Amino acid sequence: MLLDEYKRILYVLSNGRDTEGNVIHEDQLIQAIYTDAHTRLREPGHLKQIIKSLDQFDWFDAKRDGLGDLYEGLLEKNANETRSGAGQYFTPSPLINCMVNCLKPQPGETFRIQQRVRQVF
Repeated sequence: MLLDEYKRILYVLSNGRDTEGNVIHEDQLIQAIYTDAHTRLREPGHLKQIIKSLDQFDWFDAKRDGLGDLYEGLLEKNANETRSGAGQYFTPSPLINCMVNCLKPQPGETFRIQQRVRQVF
């Protein structure tokens, strides 16, 4: 049951629709990230064990423990290897920090950065 629910969630995230065709979400970013998402888990007990293990982490201390860097590295690797184009939504932390330092936003202020792709020959 747990494993079936997990597979159903992956399907909905990647397609935006449930198995009956009802629209659940129309977020193209989510669909791009979860395109062709699947699991190799075959035993529900294994998924339960993974969930319990992940639940033991103190995610607030992830940065101090290096887990934040590990997670960001996995996101970057996935973004670079994904044919769906999800990589265009990944911005490395050093670049974000640089932009914040240069722009010096004030509390409540927002800004949008538009990306231009330039090909270098």
